[in-house]
Amino acid sequence: MKNLESSSKQVVTVMNSICVTLDQMHNQLRKAEETEGIKACVKQLKVIVHELENLQPEQYVTGTEFNPIEMKNTIDLLQQLTETCTIRREDSAKVVGLKIKEQDLVLNLTASSDNASKLCIVGMKGVGKTALAKAVCYNKVVVKHFPTQVWATVIAGATATMKVLLMENNGTKNQTLTMKQVRGHLKDKLCLVVLDNVSQKSDFNNLYKILSESGWRNGSRIVVTTCFKVIASHVDSSSTPHHIRLLTKEESWALFQKVASIETDVKKLELKKLENFAKKVVGKCGGLILAIISLGFVMSAKDVTQDSLSWVFQQLNHGRYKTHWLQAWKNNKDEMSETVRNCLYYFTKFPLDYEISARRLVNLWVGEGLVQVQNDQNTPEETAESYLEELRDRSMIQVVALKPNGKIKTCCLPSMLKEIILQNNSRTNHSRYFGMHLDQRFAYNFDDDGLDANSAQAFRKKGIPLSVLFFDKGEGSKPGERVGNILSTGIASEQFLKTRVLDLECIFRPQLPKNLSKLNNLKYLSLRWTYLEELPLCICKLLELETLDLKHTSINYIPSSIWELKKLKKLYLPQTHRSKLEGKLRGNVNETLQTLWGVFLYGNYPLLSHLHKLKSLQKLKLAFQLNGSEQESQNTLAQKIVNLEQLHSLSLKSVDEAGDPDKLISINMSKLEKLSSLRLYGKLEERLL
Repeated sequence: MKNLESSSKQVVTVMNSICVTLDQMHNQLRKAEETEGIKACVKQLKVIVHELENLQPEQYVTGTEFNPIEMKNTIDLLQQLTETCTIRREDSAKVVGLKIKEQDLVLNLTASSDNASKLCIVGMKGVGKTALAKAVCYNKVVVKHFPTQVWATVIAGATATMKVLLMENNGTKNQTLTMKQVRGHLKDKLCLVVLDNVSQKSDFNNLYKILSESGWRNGSRIVVTTCFKVIASHVDSSSTPHHIRLLTKEESWALFQKVASIETDVKKLELKKLENFAKKVVGKCGGLILAIISLGFVMSAKDVTQDSLSWVFQQLNHGRYKTHWLQAWKNNKDEMSETVRNCLYYFTKFPLDYEISARRLVNLWVGEGLVQVQNDQNTPEETAESYLEELRDRSMIQVVALKPNGKIKTCCLPSMLKEIILQNNSRTNHSRYFGMHLDQRFAYNFDDDGLDANSAQAFRKKGIPLSVLFFDKGEGSKPGERVGNILSTGIASEQFLKTRVLDLECIFRPQLPKNLSKLNNLKYLSLRWTYLEELPLCICKLLELETLDLKHTSINYIPSSIWELKKLKKLYLPQTHRSKLEGKLRGNVNETLQTLWGVFLYGNYPLLSHLHKLKSLQKLKLAFQLNGSEQESQNTLAQKIVNLEQLHSLSLKSVDEAGDPDKLISINMSKLEKLSSLRLYGKLEERLL
């Protein structure tokens, strides 16, 4: 009884303190402007109140299901957040990473048109659809163009009595009316109507019927935000919706800094450590705007520690925002074609939060035969790139970095989404299909303790893999030895004989076995970043090989037998090591080779005389060291390049013996009609400037 009395007094004390804190927060929220951060706090408070209302007295005593001390700490943290949430409305609408989309939407909305048009913004929950729509509404050009605006947050089952916000820039105060009432304010006016969060076709049909009968002026517009591509197609099947992708790593950190108000020149060591830790945490948000903003508000509170930031991240990622990722998966898994879904599953073979280059993914998918070309106009690589773009538009992958032309450079599978995919497929009708996917792709991932638990299953499998991938950040000879033993055993047991893809990228100097030549079905072999010093001759016996990646190796001699690879389409060489390609072109290489990347021409280089014969070459990266006494060689090289009529991408680098920029050759680029990408490194002649 004494213990009960003591526990009860403790609970009363803590609960009274919580009530005081909640009351203070309530008063502060009443005075504050409505922002995204305050909305988040209000939602969290509602959850807390709901939990308090449902607590039973016995829970207070045992403490098995409710810890009042932890609850008190949570409320204190929330109070700190509300003290910092003072971002004004116009600032909250300017979300990092959406500026280009905002400009595109403004141009589309204000373009001259007699008929009312509909524009759709599509993306997963929390990705920034509402923020983008608000930014468009507040845009000065849009405000001037549309004197009347209507904002409707749509709830499932929307009717004419649904409350909406009417905004007019004629001095009239913003009004909250029903949809039926607002219809009378639109007659003969140029209007912009935002239907935010449409989730059902019937809701859009009902609301559009009301709006279309309002008598508004021609040229009025409707903007619809939705999580569902099928809704976007229903709204307007004739136009392409505006897909909102997840933020890149750089954009994610910029947004976090903006919300958290972190100075870039932090001097205090402790704060600098916290900032570095925050970068790692933000990087794990998967580019989800709402999660990043929430973390930013936490960081802006006083006395924040690594533990509290990590704790909040876990609550966000595995609590509230896990449902966002889960809903995104449910919305897309059945809409994606089997081919695109298979390409997505390929990401699960990579380690957690692993950043993958688009080049690597495209080559892997093409090499395994995943890509289904629908017409002769697109190459397999172009089709694979379209798969990657579709996954981006569906928020199934995060674009980590972009190329200067806006295309995907690197990407990754968000960690929470990977967890959901793996869990979901183990207990759904996709499990059999997913199991087959696992049997066809082996991934050996070595960590500091050896082969991790997920990779260990590869040793127990009896499947015949189409793809074999290795991941090992270890140094010294161990990584190379491990890979060599696994490959030698797998080939000897005939388990790997149908393998089409072998990816050893970033494995330090793998020991390739002699029986590698038995991989008669191998299409793709990557030794990039392996720092391998010598090219094994057995590689030149892989007659089905289409892609050989030797970039960032230490190989400086490529034997003439390389030209015996009759189906070779892509050859990446280590340009910094001035690898010398021996021998003359032979076989079908003249017609099959499409990519030659990293060639270094110097002295009496055999390839110089045969370069023009590569009639199918589309991508060429070439460095050369041809001094003034070799003017004839320079002219020859220029003539050879001009004859490569299929060239899409050209990179030229001219250096002297010290490796410094030297005079570039003069090429008549007008003859390369298909050229879309040109990079030059060297000195241009004055007449060309």
